[in-house]
Amino acid sequence: MDILLIFNEKPRNASKELAIKLASECEFINEKERYKVVFHEIDPAFNKLLSICGKWSTTQLFIDNKEYKAQDILDIFNCFMKSRCNGLCFYINRWGFCDYNNLFGLIGLVTESGMGYQHHIDNFKNTVIGLDFIKKIDDNTYLLNKEELKNKIFEESELPLTFCQAISKEKIINKIELLPEKIQIKQRTRDDIQSDMNREIPKYRGMSEYDKAYHREIAEIMAPIFAKEIKKEIMNLMIEIGEASEKDKKP
Repeated sequence: MDILLIFNEKPRNASKELAIKLASECEFINEKERYKVVFHEIDPAFNKLLSICGKWSTTQLFIDNKEYKAQDILDIFNCFMKSRCNGLCFYINRWGFCDYNNLFGLIGLVTESGMGYQHHIDNFKNTVIGLDFIKKIDDNTYLLNKEELKNKIFEESELPLTFCQAISKEKIINKIELLPEKIQIKQRTRDDIQSDMNREIPKYRGMSEYDKAYHREIAEIMAPIFAKEIKKEIMNLMIEIGEASEKDKKP
């Protein structure tokens, strides 16, 4: 692997001085006030120098004669999910195509083994609009083309597949293979929901005090958020039907 990292020598500041010091410890040339630093692998020295100059808009990065945005590579190196992703990378979400992790979860929620609550179903139907690899057959039946999905993910995940040591192409393929080719939406009845609740209550009672404290903390964080959203929806409805007062309409 041939890596060329280029940054301007000026204007001088503390960060620039540190970058110059690190560059001088590597293979480099200084040409017309531009430092050109050569690496032959992604090693700690490269990572350290990139962490400084990768944020500068004038920095250039070439890997095997192909230019990359230094900030994009830096984002991968600094990815906060790296220690928790278990090889299933969804870094590509940042380009706004589709939240694959969310999509995979929704497929599980709306099919036979999932919850099938109406908001999950609505969310799934909105999410798959415009996705080439999911074809709608009727209102409750969709076909998933796994090969097209794989190609789409790998096309958009070129950067993490090339530069992230945590990502696993094999795990992503295995995750996709576990998805059903025919997505048959199953909406749960009120009796199904009550049955779910009856099963979950004993599970909660059998939890450790640590797990209970964890779930309580999540509930305390989310409750005000949900309350605010519900209040907003109620107010929008009241405004729509003309029942809200002028005082209520003020944010």
